Amino acid sequence: MISVYCTDVRSLDPRDPALLAKVDARRRERIERFANDADKRLSLGAGLLVARHIGSVPIERDERGKPYRAGGPPFSLSHSGTLALLAVGSAGAVGCDVEQCRSLEYPKLARRAFAPEEIRQVERSAYPAETFFRIWTLRESYLKATGRGIAVDPSSVCFEVSGEAVLIRPDDGDWRFGEFACVSGYRIAVCGEEPIGNLEISVAG
Repeated sequence: MISVYCTDVRSLDPRDPALLAKVDARRRERIERFANDADKRLSLGAGLLVARHIGSVPIERDERGKPYRAGGPPFSLSHSGTLALLAVGSAGAVGCDVEQCRSLEYPKLARRAFAPEEIRQVERSAYPAETFFRIWTLRESYLKATGRGIAVDPSSVCFEVSGEAVLIRPDDGDWRFGEFACVSGYRIAVCGEEPIGNLEISVAG
């Protein structure tokens, strides 16, 4: 089972020694490098989720940049706006993505990042913003789970979202997807090789 945790970081003080002590040294260094407090809070919130649900052992990165903890469970991190997100599996790959649904040039971005079939879904949708962010978060969660990254040819991955999300290309495994729209103004997607549990929402601190 994949567990999914989301936390709102607005109440965090990124300079609080007690909070910083809960995350590993590499995370603290990363937090210090950020120029603005919003980014510091997001990074701290992600670190606190990891410490709470995985442990405080330092996080490594593989040759493709995918984070992992030696000897620990598979997991994926994401953050956007004021939310940090963590998905933790027990076996097999996992990926997650959270996006704040903000004003964007949806058709232009879709033409650059989506498969042709996905572009048409956005263009024909009565709710293009919702369709765009559904496809975006699903794609990101899948690319993180597979480790393929954003450099992949956009047309090599394609989702159908007229109803329940379906990966129509590529046919490369028994991937499962979970979508969450229970936090106003955000879309969340999780991809993995196990059943996906409910979203647990908290306030960071």
